[in-house]
Amino acid sequence: MSYIKLKNGNVYYEIFGEGEPLIFLHNGFYSSYTWSGVVKRLSRYNKAIVYDRFGYGRSDKYGSIDGDIVDKGVEELAEFIDALNLPKVNLLGHCLGGAIALLYSLKEPDRVCKIIAESVGYYSDHKLEIKTDWTFRPYDEIPHDLRDYLVAMHGEDYSKTFWDLIRTYRDGYIMNPDYNILNSIKNIKIPVLIMNGDRDFYFDIEHPLCARKKLKNSQFCVIPGAGHDVHADKPEEFCLAVETFLNNCEKCV
Repeated sequence: MSYIKLKNGNVYYEIFGEGEPLIFLHNGFYSSYTWSGVVKRLSRYNKAIVYDRFGYGRSDKYGSIDGDIVDKGVEELAEFIDALNLPKVNLLGHCLGGAIALLYSLKEPDRVCKIIAESVGYYSDHKLEIKTDWTFRPYDEIPHDLRDYLVAMHGEDYSKTFWDLIRTYRDGYIMNPDYNILNSIKNIKIPVLIMNGDRDFYFDIEHPLCARKKLKNSQFCVIPGAGHDVHADKPEEFCLAVETFLNNCEKCV
């Protein structure tokens, strides 16, 4: 177990394997625990680095959530990469983590070689307000399996507090009517793998298709039978797609 001190507190991380650095960025509800089914496989040829963003998992906890959750994630990722003294990295981000990865690459274009963007929301979508209504209910009203998952991700003592805080996430990222990163990501020149499941409950196929049009150096992969969490639903197919993409692209120099 390792911790590193960043501006907002101590951040938990783990490193597996050797090779090019591949940093995993979890989504807005999970923690690095979500990668447990794929990280060892993907560390066969990479230095796989998972971490809990501030306020998640085993990292120091939020007192409150203020400001833009995406911008905060980009700032923290920049700090994290600097703290580990990594000159260049590959990034693998799920949902919010993918948005953070893409926007970080615009901030530091010379430090990112390749990006895997899994199930990312690229713009605000009014349909999500209906789809996510159950997601943002009070803790005592959410499904038991979701509560169990939150406990696994964030611990028994913190899971309810985390949920109460993260409900403000409803007003950020894809639920913010002003959120749209399509015009920004068109400036990304590095290789990007856009990956989605064909049963994603949250984002219909228009999200990745719009991103594909903007990202000129991108590949698009749809995993049959997978939902929003492709890495958890279809781990073998997910790992194969990631490894193929990384192996077929130019190496970090």
